[in-house]
Amino acid sequence: MLSRTRIGLAGLLAWASVGTVVAKDSLPLNANVVRETRGVIAYRALSTDKVRGEERFHISAHPDGSRTVSTISRYGPRDIQRHSLYRLDSGLRPIDATVQYWIEGAWRASGLITVDETGLQTASRSPLGDSNHDLKVDENFAILTHQLSPDAWRVFQYDKSTGGDQALNMYDLSPLADGPDGILGKLTTQRFNYAGETTVTVPAGTFTVDHYRLEDAVDMYVHGPDAILVKWRFDAIDREHILIELDRTE
Repeated sequence: MLSRTRIGLAGLLAWASVGTVVAKDSLPLNANVVRETRGVIAYRALSTDKVRGEERFHISAHPDGSRTVSTISRYGPRDIQRHSLYRLDSGLRPIDATVQYWIEGAWRASGLITVDETGLQTASRSPLGDSNHDLKVDENFAILTHQLSPDAWRVFQYDKSTGGDQALNMYDLSPLADGPDGILGKLTTQRFNYAGETTVTVPAGTFTVDHYRLEDAVDMYVHGPDAILVKWRFDAIDREHILIELDRTE
């Protein structure tokens, strides 16, 4: 049975007391989607609890096993807004991504990344012109759009059966797209370690999560088969990002 629930919060100040689940009417069946999730992540400073921005995301899981996440994120202190649409195939390998960056009140760049059997192709357009390149990529890799929800899908590469410290392959877009190549990125690796399953309480509720350590600096907590980002903490730069709303069908 398809049901819809919404878990929300009037404000971050009352997050510890959240425990109410509000039922919604069932969504009509859709042949394109087997489950979907909408949510809001708050970006905040650890030292002050001040909210510095937010991310709104929508994840769709499709009948063929592929997944799509669309995201709009805003970060106030640096006046940044990013839009993205990112798809994975049934094997959780990237298919394509589209991105658009606005910074300090102006469009900075847009881009399209596609993946096929020959490798990865990127086309970027910015006020400085158009750029593109082709790269060979490994079978297992992720595309980093510099937003939490799509970037959390890096964990799909991690092999839990092996465990330990693992170097994961990334195509890392230019985070500010401030050069002549716009969003064109680079291939890199990041080290992940699986710290185990745990329970985390955030304004959106209490979740069973997988806890990962990134580069021995960032703690990332993701939930369920679609790796929903529940909590992201980076003490060295005074940041914690937490899920404050969740609306999903199952």
